[in-house]
Amino acid sequence: MKLDRELLNAPPIVNPFVENGFKSYPVYARQELLREHRQRLHVQPGIEINLTLEGKAAYVIGDTVYMQSPGQLIVFSGRVPHQFYIDTSCQYKRAVICFDENGVRKEAEFHSLPTLHFGRLSGAAFRQISLTPEMFANVRWIVSRITEEIEERNSGWKQVVGSQLVSLAVFINRSVETEDRRSDFDPIRLCCDYIDKHLHEELSLQSAARMCHVSPEHLTRQFKREKGLSFYQYVLQQRVAETKRMLRNCPEMSLTEIAYAAGFSSAAQFSRVFKSAAGLLPSQYRTQSRGGKI
Repeated sequence: MKLDRELLNAPPIVNPFVENGFKSYPVYARQELLREHRQRLHVQPGIEINLTLEGKAAYVIGDTVYMQSPGQLIVFSGRVPHQFYIDTSCQYKRAVICFDENGVRKEAEFHSLPTLHFGRLSGAAFRQISLTPEMFANVRWIVSRITEEIEERNSGWKQVVGSQLVSLAVFINRSVETEDRRSDFDPIRLCCDYIDKHLHEELSLQSAARMCHVSPEHLTRQFKREKGLSFYQYVLQQRVAETKRMLRNCPEMSLTEIAYAAGFSSAAQFSRVFKSAAGLLPSQYRTQSRGGKI
């Protein structure tokens, strides 16, 4: 997806929704189905947590762009200029929570609770996390509960929000610790995570090896040993899996658009690889999926 450099280079503005929300309570939450927009980067106090529920979007944080897919969570300082831009090929749904650390400390319902702690996240510009299916379900439920309590404001709602926000911090820190352990001790898992997050880009064995801090030869041997596939075979396997998802769920996308969105160099390469892997042409797979045969 292309980003408008004019928007990115414009001076950031203050996010009025979050800023006004913090005037009444230091936690702001909502779930929303979003459409394409032309808004420039913005800033606000505190920490922002974004959980992608459906679709894809590019999150611009500072000078860097991070792609978000379902099950991915990104946490960052609201003081860093940021904005999201939607991949219009599919609808995009997210859950967002912002909280003002200073304001939270002043609220009475937090006094009897454990310290709200986001570890290294508070001092960093951002942290992107790929949640396990179980953790994704837990975090999604917590975020929904916080959003509902803030919207409905029934008796004891502040106590519920406080306890759930602490639970959210615990689950996020657990996920960070898990990812860090994997990064430290499992270069193949790190490499696979990188591939899954960057399928739409050009992927090379050399760049993946540099990212994993190993030689291309070492990565090739480990990949074959653990996955039973070469690096490039795994990349193609994941690209085919992603195109299957889009063929089923994104009827408005053409085959060429799907090919490029999944990182294939051309529609011809996409068709050739897909038929070899699935036994059907992409068009045949889409037709059968519509008829409930797949």
